[in-house]
Amino acid sequence: CRTANMSDGEQPNGHSHCQQLLLGASEAIPIVAGQLLLGQWQRLFLVELDRGREREVVVQLVGE
Repeated sequence: CRTANMSDGEQPNGHSHCQQLLLGASEAIPIVAGQLLLGQWQRLFLVELDRGREREVVVQLVGE
């Protein structure tokens, strides 16, 4: 774990950045007739890769 050249209060969280590369940070999910259009085996989930803290989730609707 890196401890050199860190700012005061900086968390050693490089592992979180590497995990995010595999999972991604955003998705486009179609909504039809007010329902998420997911396939039979598809699910939507949020996962915390770093330490737990208050987060903000932003939902942007695009369309007609």
